[in-house]
Amino acid sequence: MYIYPTRKTVHSRKRRGLRTKLFLSFCLFVTAFIILLFILYEATPIPTLPLNKLNEVDFSSTIYDQRKNEISRIGDQSTQYITLKQMEKHNSLLIKAFVRVEDERFYEHNGIDYQGMMRATWRNLLAFGKAEGASTITMQVARNMVLQDREKSFLRKFKELKVASHIEKEFGKRKILEAYLNFISFGNQIKGVQMASKIYFGKDLLKDKLEPHEVALLAGLPKAPYGYNPYGTSKNVNKALKRRNVVLAKMAESKNTAPLISKSQKKKYQKEKLDVNRQFFYKYMRNRNYSAYQNYVRKEAKKRYGLSDSDLENNGYKIITGIQFTLQKNVYDLLNDDSFFNNLNLDDKVNAGVVIMQPRTGLILAIGGGRHFKPGNQNWALENIYSGTALRPFSIYATAIEKKKIDEFTPASTLFSLGDLVIKQQHQNLLSWYQKQKLMKSSIHSLEKMQIKIPSQLFKTNHINYPLTMENTLKVNALKMAEIYSIFPNFGYLSKAHAIIKIYDKEGNEVPPKKGEEIDRKGNPKKVFTSQTSWNTHRLLQQIIASKESPVYPFIKGNSNLAGHPGTLDSREVSWFVGYTPNLVGSVVLFNDGKESTRDEKTKLGIKNSASFFSRMMKEVSKTIPSASLSFTKPKGIVDPKPKRVPSSKDVSKHDNIQKQEEYKNWIKSKLEKR
Repeated sequence: MYIYPTRKTVHSRKRRGLRTKLFLSFCLFVTAFIILLFILYEATPIPTLPLNKLNEVDFSSTIYDQRKNEISRIGDQSTQYITLKQMEKHNSLLIKAFVRVEDERFYEHNGIDYQGMMRATWRNLLAFGKAEGASTITMQVARNMVLQDREKSFLRKFKELKVASHIEKEFGKRKILEAYLNFISFGNQIKGVQMASKIYFGKDLLKDKLEPHEVALLAGLPKAPYGYNPYGTSKNVNKALKRRNVVLAKMAESKNTAPLISKSQKKKYQKEKLDVNRQFFYKYMRNRNYSAYQNYVRKEAKKRYGLSDSDLENNGYKIITGIQFTLQKNVYDLLNDDSFFNNLNLDDKVNAGVVIMQPRTGLILAIGGGRHFKPGNQNWALENIYSGTALRPFSIYATAIEKKKIDEFTPASTLFSLGDLVIKQQHQNLLSWYQKQKLMKSSIHSLEKMQIKIPSQLFKTNHINYPLTMENTLKVNALKMAEIYSIFPNFGYLSKAHAIIKIYDKEGNEVPPKKGEEIDRKGNPKKVFTSQTSWNTHRLLQQIIASKESPVYPFIKGNSNLAGHPGTLDSREVSWFVGYTPNLVGSVVLFNDGKESTRDEKTKLGIKNSASFFSRMMKEVSKTIPSASLSFTKPKGIVDPKPKRVPSSKDVSKHDNIQKQEEYKNWIKSKLEKR
């Protein structure tokens, strides 16, 4: 008797059939995908580059000026090639440590560590991010020295795998390891273990033996050479110390292989300091007058284009910049002229930062990173320093002129106009006048429009304490100061300061900046003040230099083609001068970078110091750029302010005090003479 299948049985058969079809479809898809990968792998072209000729190849990126003249190279510090055989004579531990840390299965795989890739994939999945890398030493050589390709794409990864497999067959383990140890980056533009050993420890690997803690530091640096910079900030140094100790622990492991050092050695050397010495850095690093500018180009390339230090050192980019080489050299020479600082009665605890830029384009022409600046030093032109009174043209003058519709002739006290107080830099009277204006919110708004970071305590103060609180808490670097002063020669518009015009890869293709980081030929001008406000403020800044009543006058000698403003602190720890012509802005800051306990009269700073530096710098600038001496031209539609009324002798009788009558009489006389 035929038994009809139940509805449940029918559905069960259908489900089994569907599962079978899905499984077969999946298998077919995987098979097709594997075949496609194989075809792609075989069809992928690979460049050929003999590893035994790597020392003849230049991987560095080139910095050019606006006229395409080569200025410098990034990553071209002398790489002193050393063979594996030479290393093994005194430093076999160094070789073993690198293999242990960077690619523990180096001698077991054929260039691609599939086991390591699976392990890294699993750990990254568990961590919901990148917790472990899977690149072998061979793959790093393939990527950085043969392909020189930073593009993160499926095709590039295929090329990397194929090149890794190819060079394993072609050259073998020893040649690959030798290439890796000679061209890996150690930060501070150092390539290769030989130069790294010399610059960090003063040891020549051909004849000197590295101690285990020195080996561990070198073996740990390639993971993040600039993040673990032993000559960097205290944060970098602490990271380097921790990384070195992790490597020492790795060297002492005995889980799958024989330990490289004993546990007692590990404990002993983990207690040691980094044991690096800057004297070796200065001895072996070449001193160049463009190093501070190059330092900024690196930072900008990373921020605007996403190019890492490793990319710039290894991938042969062509970088067109705004550098003016003669200006750069002049700034460098002035910062290294100890006799000039001695003549200002300043000692070696006083350092400086300098920036020169074009206000119309925002292009940076020169950067002075500090006295005797070398690669790896702190770039003081980019470090935030107390602004002091240098921000008054924005926070006080321009804000008051725009919001209160006043000008240089507006009475600021019984005896003096606003112009008198500014020109004579009568701080106390000026602050007393400003406090009555109650412009704190407008002042903060002006600073925020210029993208100056406002400390939280500034919002908590009142309008009476605001000016001094601002001047003693706000920090700005020399680059930002030059950028915001571009507002005045630009008649109210701020140009974005930048060094890079364009970047091309080694094939000549233009590298686009990241979204939101594009800068046009005019420096992305942004309106901050009206043209009338900026012109009226400019007139005050021009008189600060031109008037014999100004404390700046003796040091700049009344140059009518300049305008500018000093910046000081009551503590005399900082001295600014920011000045400009119609087509140049120069920012100079001098400051104490020594410990407070070591300060004396030769570290106290005032208007004299920065103004003298600025004056000498501008003399050199005018020799290089004749157009720097052009006169200011008032734009169309702008009206010069005029005295509200002409004072007369009758005004004197308003004052009962004889001394005040005499002062007022002189003031009236000076006003009439100006008329």
